[in-house]
Amino acid sequence: MLSAAAATAYWLIIPYLLPPPSFATVPEAVEFIAECLDNDDHNSLSTACVGGDRPQVYLTTHRRAFDMLRAAHGRTPLQSLYATRAFPKDQNTFKLGGHMSEIGHIHIDFVKIDGNWHLQDIWDCR
Repeated sequence: MLSAAAATAYWLIIPYLLPPPSFATVPEAVEFIAECLDNDDHNSLSTACVGGDRPQVYLTTHRRAFDMLRAAHGRTPLQSLYATRAFPKDQNTFKLGGHMSEIGHIHIDFVKIDGNWHLQDIWDCR
């Protein structure tokens, strides 16, 4: 049986050992993001990001991007904004939002790895 300290450490480390989620559709990805926002779960959303050409996932160290996205989601649920969007079949990257978009200056970047779509990062350009 694990001690209380070991159990706490176990639950803090395990999310980082699990593979990041992948998504078959944009609405599925948006539902995951919305659930994290609704539950104020910055950790789950940031650990779901696989990163990219930057040395560190922006969302991990910048709570501001999470808070800005949460505010945008509060004004208009992301599920209704992106219900009809689809991942491109012939590309390996995809973005929701961006400069002066429907969610302000928040960028939600996706990347296709081994045929599966993953959150790459969530960041703000302002």
